[in-house]
Amino acid sequence: MKCLTCSKELIKKPNVSLRKWNDGMVKYCNLVCRTNNKAWVENLRVKNIGKVRSVETKKKVSASLLGKTGKLARHWKGGITLHPDYNRKRARKWYRENPIKAKAIWQRRYARSGGKLSLHTVQMVYEDNIKRYGTLTCIYCLDPVPFGRDTIDHVVPLAKGGTNDYDNLAIACCRCNCSKKDKDLDTWLDRKEK
Repeated sequence: MKCLTCSKELIKKPNVSLRKWNDGMVKYCNLVCRTNNKAWVENLRVKNIGKVRSVETKKKVSASLLGKTGKLARHWKGGITLHPDYNRKRARKWYRENPIKAKAIWQRRYARSGGKLSLHTVQMVYEDNIKRYGTLTCIYCLDPVPFGRDTIDHVVPLAKGGTNDYDNLAIACCRCNCSKKDKDLDTWLDRKEK
């Protein structure tokens, strides 16, 4: 048997079943020859008119027909539109569908707005707390904090314009830090006393 496109002698490949080979169903030597054969492309197009397909199948079919995807594809129109309304809608939809990732992005954005937080600064905060109190201690309730239950707190929260400077960082227990959240120190202390 010979290839219908390039007329090379066909060689049975291990992935081709014997039934297909013996029935003469193998007509092309490779994918390039098959997609370059106009009769095969037209037959496939006619056979598939009116079929409903998934997005994945459409991509596979278009890739096999064209042999090219992305910028090299015949119908490439430049990718995602630069229209601001479209991008805004897309972003809102993504944030609704991925709330956990969105929260992480906003937390990173807050952290970046406070400046760089270096390991050296964190180490200094821990060392000074231990030197001052003798053991790791919450600066708000003055209770000793076991390792693993301690947190670094921003005295002036990043949301209120605080920074990651050494003077703005302190060790706090989880209970105090979680109740303080993004409140100013004075506001939080007033609410705690009431």
